[in-house]
Parts: sequence; structure tokens; C-alpha cells
Amino acid sequence: MMSSMLPSTTQVSRIREQLYKQQWTMTVIIQM
Repeated sequence: MMSSMLPSTTQVSRIREQLYKQQWTMTVIIQM
């Protein structure tokens, strides 16, 4: 990661990561 990243960009990436984890969990639950 670049240390020159803006805080907003970091927040967005964190939100995207959370959404990705949620999607992955939903997929696993659906497959079960």
C-alpha cells in the first residue's frame, strides 16, 4: 500500500473489503 493514499480512499477500500466478505459469506450459505 502507498503511504500517500488519502484517508477517504482507505475507507472506501475497507468498505469494499467488508462487502466482499459479506458476498463471500452469502455465497457459502447459499451453497450449503
